[in-house]
Amino acid sequence: IFGLGTNLACLSGIKPDNENMSSLSNMTQEIENEFQISLNVISGGNSANFNWSQSHSTIGRVNNLRLGEALLLGSNPLDLEVIPGLHTNAFHIVAEVVESKLKPSLPLGEVGYDAFGNKPVNKDRGLQQRVVLALGKQDISSSSLSSTADLKIIGATSDHTIIESTSQFSIGEEVRIGINYSGLLSLMTSPYVKTHIV
Repeated sequence: IFGLGTNLACLSGIKPDNENMSSLSNMTQEIENEFQISLNVISGGNSANFNWSQSHSTIGRVNNLRLGEALLLGSNPLDLEVIPGLHTNAFHIVAEVVESKLKPSLPLGEVGYDAFGNKPVNKDRGLQQRVVLALGKQDISSSSLSSTADLKIIGATSDHTIIESTSQFSIGEEVRIGINYSGLLSLMTSPYVKTHIV
């Protein structure tokens, strides 16, 4: 046995604190005593542990953290605050424009369920510049994409994403969109997305 590890926050959002981290250290000592072994790695968790590790002078037996989101996206997943000195824009998805037209924000006709079992609620905001991207839910959830002041994510089908933009785009032009941790996970494991490291 090389060590022990725990994982908080990912599923239930439980914050690492002195109480649950002390439990890990105590359990480590109990196991070592009972089985007369030495555990080399005591992994306290993931990026959710970042604030805990920085704000406590005593971290017990914890000597390892598995930091992904904190380092890659520069934010603490528990409160989404930016970590000083890190970048929040290191990753983007780049998608090709396949259509760009002025379209009504309120589609004509009776509304039913969409392809994913949701009943859309559309608001009439007049004509909007709608841009269709060659990027869909098979690649990334549209909720993982970041809207900006001039680019609003409307939604996605299996193979297309629709945005509204204050800028004009031409067919074939590329649009760069920010992503969150969930989106980064999808994109890095998708066989349909090319990864380009700059």
